[in-house]
Amino acid sequence: MVDTSLVVRALASVAAATALGAVVGVLRSGSLGGGLALGFAVGAGVTVGLVGFEAFQRYHRR
Repeated sequence: MVDTSLVVRALASVAAATALGAVVGVLRSGSLGGGLALGFAVGAGVTVGLVGFEAFQRYHRR
């Protein structure tokens, strides 16, 4: 069974990282497109990291 509070916290972390990446991308590149690209990349990286960490925790306990 999936704990919904963990899912909500994970989604909040991904959203915060994506927003921060987008802001930094806009400031660095000077364009909205660059900000969105960096925000997407950061969000995808955080998602992969969280899934990998959770998979490691789940299968490492066995």
